[in-house]
Amino acid sequence: MEKDKKEILPGVGLGGVNIGMSVGDLDIKKSEIKVVNGILTASLESDTIFIIFDTDRVVQQVSAVNNYNGCLNGKYCIGSSVSKLLDDNWFFREDIDGFVHNDYPGIVMRTSLEDATIDEINQNKMHLQVSEISVSVTA
Repeated sequence: MEKDKKEILPGVGLGGVNIGMSVGDLDIKKSEIKVVNGILTASLESDTIFIIFDTDRVVQQVSAVNNYNGCLNGKYCIGSSVSKLLDDNWFFREDIDGFVHNDYPGIVMRTSLEDATIDEINQNKMHLQVSEISVSVTA
């Protein structure tokens, strides 16, 4: 994959997968497409990219997970410290279980601490890292 495709772009996509692309626009093997809890999904690049499609088979969300090596704005990557997010004015939204920032619409950063409250995040911020970065039209 080309290096510039690794950059995470707010409201656009990541890893060469853009919001609004159809299944047919992507180089996806039929075996990579799955239905999980009634939602059409796919995993690419050795499971470092996870895609959610709508009912028309159009990309609605694309997420970097595992060891994805691209970054948002060259500084927020999988493995980045939650302390860094908080220092840079990212705020935690419990309703979506992730961090958002007004300067990066459509981006949600999540940790492996699922269904956490802001108090749990603050108590564990020195040890928590970003484990997922999702791009969608809105967050």
